Amino acid sequence: MQLLHTYGKVAYYKLNQSKTQALPIGLTHTQVQDLTRTYKFDWRADHITYLGVKIAPTSERMFHYNYKPLLRLCKAECLKWKPVKLSWLGRINTIKMTLLPKLLYVFRLLHIQAPPAFFKQLQRTLSAYIWDSRKPRLFHRLLQQRTAEGGVGLPDIYTYYKAANLETAVKLHTPKGTYQWVDMEAAKSDKMPLVDILWTPKTLRPKDNLLFPTTSLTLHHWDVLRHSQNTTHKFHPRTPLTALRAISPWLSLNSWVKLGIHKLDQIMHHNLIKPFPELQQEFKLTNSSVFPYMQIKSIIPSHVARTTTEINQSTKVVDTLYDRCWHTPTKPKTLALCYQVAMKTAPHYSPPFVTQWLADCNEPITDKEVEASPTALKVAPPTPHRKELHYTGVPAINQLTTQEVVSLPRRNESHTEKQPPRPQALLNTDHTHLRCNRVPPGIIHADCNAEIDTC
Repeated sequence: MQLLHTYGKVAYYKLNQSKTQALPIGLTHTQVQDLTRTYKFDWRADHITYLGVKIAPTSERMFHYNYKPLLRLCKAECLKWKPVKLSWLGRINTIKMTLLPKLLYVFRLLHIQAPPAFFKQLQRTLSAYIWDSRKPRLFHRLLQQRTAEGGVGLPDIYTYYKAANLETAVKLHTPKGTYQWVDMEAAKSDKMPLVDILWTPKTLRPKDNLLFPTTSLTLHHWDVLRHSQNTTHKFHPRTPLTALRAISPWLSLNSWVKLGIHKLDQIMHHNLIKPFPELQQEFKLTNSSVFPYMQIKSIIPSHVARTTTEINQSTKVVDTLYDRCWHTPTKPKTLALCYQVAMKTAPHYSPPFVTQWLADCNEPITDKEVEASPTALKVAPPTPHRKELHYTGVPAINQLTTQEVVSLPRRNESHTEKQPPRPQALLNTDHTHLRCNRVPPGIIHADCNAEIDTC
């Protein structure tokens, strides 16, 4: 208190003790009575309010005081906006601009375990507002994709919750002294450095290591991300070099770290460790580092995950997040990158138009062809119950350009016989593209320069 009074004299601020809230945690009744007689604070028994967030002794109470009011807030706001005449995309943008920042504020400040029922009810409330309490006409998973992937960017609340935890995992890599809360969580882990725990396989982590509940939740979502890349039981090439001590505790790497060798990929090339003379020339290693080099060389073949030359979109965006972990200071828009990673690593989702294509044409479609399909239009081919082409995409058909041409699919004979008669203009007996008449039908013809009215 004397220090606070001294600071008030220098900064010309006076501490108002009667408005200062205090919450005793883990103290006996006698200790609380002694503190209340000494300090005239506003002592609370249940919770205190700090920066708009209510802090309670247990995570169950914090969920009750912070997450449940979010659900009531979303219901009240959606009920208030319901009479307003907005377009379908306008309602989605309303959620992005008003409700999403409020949800992210709580998700990023309070890392507590929330039940799946909370997110389902919240997403159901937003869906009822978007579709004006009618039955949804499009799958949420399709709408939640980015605009470049054929969706409209509808926020997925649970994915944003996971992204907030992944963002915390990225900030745990910051140097000591950058964030005070990172230093506090790192000091709690006494068996192994916290950054090494993130990259160490679960089977090699210390069992009796004490962590804060918030750190354990962040570690859980980080493990889920690594499991999606099949690197749960092995070290990733971007693992810090000191994490190898989980296998060989007597591994001496202090001299390596001082020379700037922090990650495994710095000393590896094509899944193998570089020759020692090459490392000597690159990092100025001394001859005394030969023995640690031989130890690392024996660990890498059996404990480090092998990388492949074929990199899909999911692996590419995850590697971008892994690289972001080692940037100092942390780059902006980390939360957006974590959200993109969480969407990419989610269970595989096949859009309805792809499923319908496979059922009608009996022709496989690769993921690259789906990603290369037109983003402004998705075409569902005609079925025995539909006589016309049905456009299910956003925006409207008048935004279709000559570079975004979707050709009609080839129909197998058994399916074609069951269809009703089709207009002669839509028939294509020689199985060529209807627009350019030279390329076999496919998903997209980027090189077709025919005019729209000639198709």
